[in-house]
Amino acid sequence: MKIVSVFDISISDYNLGNDIIMDAVWGHLEDLLPNAFFYRLPYMEITWHTQKIIKSSDLVLWGGGNLLSSNMERNSSWGINLRNCWSIRNTVLMGIGWWQYQKGVNLYSKTLLKQVLSDKLQHSVRDKYTAAKLSEAGVQNTLHTSCPSTWNLTAQHCRSIGQKKSDSVVFTLTDYSKDSRRDTAIINTLCNNYKNIFFWPQGVRDLDYLHSLGNHKSVHLLSPSVMAFTKYLSDNNSDYIGTRLHAGILSLQNKKRSLIIGIDNRATEMMNDINLPVLEQAKLDKLESRIHTEEPVQINIPEDNILKWKSQFKIYQ
Repeated sequence: MKIVSVFDISISDYNLGNDIIMDAVWGHLEDLLPNAFFYRLPYMEITWHTQKIIKSSDLVLWGGGNLLSSNMERNSSWGINLRNCWSIRNTVLMGIGWWQYQKGVNLYSKTLLKQVLSDKLQHSVRDKYTAAKLSEAGVQNTLHTSCPSTWNLTAQHCRSIGQKKSDSVVFTLTDYSKDSRRDTAIINTLCNNYKNIFFWPQGVRDLDYLHSLGNHKSVHLLSPSVMAFTKYLSDNNSDYIGTRLHAGILSLQNKKRSLIIGIDNRATEMMNDINLPVLEQAKLDKLESRIHTEEPVQINIPEDNILKWKSQFKIYQ
């Protein structure tokens, strides 16, 4: 039996978007490696026990996330460093992305990534920007696959997503990217164009942030769990609009009309690469028009690259 260890970004994390990513990661891996024994590894802290498990593993994967950066000594939650990286070798990326738009990759980060990442297997990266930054770091063996949470958003799936505006909408805000003018404008636009308005807190402080923007009595609150959000999407004819990227992707997974407000490089790059339905925050004046526009969802998943990435694991089946 093959032992496969996976750095799981949902462990000890308060952003439910990571749960959405990991649900997709596990779904794909269990189909891909049905006879493997999986270990879930915490990604923020690398303990001696983690290193022991990695040493005994046939394959080590990092499932999703936004944790690569040009200066990983400062801007990364992945618990690797120059003291422990020697015990973490041949890790394979699965839909990993780069943290924000950044300047050149520093020597520390290049050394770390070259040490930790496999130089034999292909790495799956979320967007072409990430592939370019890894290439700059000396890691050339990458495939643009988009995020695993999008891999099932095929043309056939997207054709089943309705084009007509609903009477209801569920929206999100982002606690770590506050902009009261932008977010108040979003809420007011939704209140002016929908009869029923629901809010889903994806992050631990999203609800506090909503309350800080004023008294929105017309907004109904959903419980802060992926299960509650999925049930809402399943039970209701509702649009999704919001600044949380993976809430929008989960909505698309559930065949709901969705519009993600792009507030960072993740949404922008996925809009450019796969035509994810994104409205950049600089174009927020077009939100009302987009709400009433009927157009098909035409997401272009890089299916050939996904199949190529998956095919290299036949030896582990």
